[in-house]
Amino acid sequence: MISPLPTAYMPPVIYFAFLLKGDRIEIEAHETYQKQTWRNRCAIASTQGILDLTIPVVKPFGNRTKTKDVLIDGKQKWQNNHWRAITSAYNKSPYFLYFRDQLKALIYGDELNLLQFNHALMLLFLYFFKMEKKINFTTNYQKIESNIDLRMQLDPKKKSLAPLERFPRYYQVFSDRFTFFPNLSILDLAANEGPNGIFYLKKILDLI
Repeated sequence: MISPLPTAYMPPVIYFAFLLKGDRIEIEAHETYQKQTWRNRCAIASTQGILDLTIPVVKPFGNRTKTKDVLIDGKQKWQNNHWRAITSAYNKSPYFLYFRDQLKALIYGDELNLLQFNHALMLLFLYFFKMEKKINFTTNYQKIESNIDLRMQLDPKKKSLAPLERFPRYYQVFSDRFTFFPNLSILDLAANEGPNGIFYLKKILDLI
């Protein structure tokens, strides 16, 4: 069993490779929430290069708020900005059409709990890639003593757990103007590679 994974907003490709690796998957719910991470952020390709999309959040208990209690800030109209960026990036990609409506429904849905929102998105992409995984949330916080703590290591500010320069290339939108962007959001892989993206994830798994 791998260590618990942090919750993540349409997480990077390597995150889904770790989902392949584990037989039993746990998402950390009881940590003290960490800002400026994939927990409320994803990275996509845009006409200007890599674009970070960040969900505004509210921490009801200040800096002691646990991840399970973090709320999406319903007062900010972030959905319009995210959806406009996503459709601008991927409307012309080969496979976006196949999950576009489901993704839009989730983004514009009523869920305000960040953990549950991210979980619903994860289930959408697991289904798209035909990855049958049983996902649970942790019931308490436990320190990891013997192996890599993915809650800390899967972080945009830290070195990737697999060398980015070794990530195989796949076709990306805007490939005519930019070099390949490794380890973008799983959204990028799904939109460009479709269900066959599962074979790409297996290649990344071999790098970990």
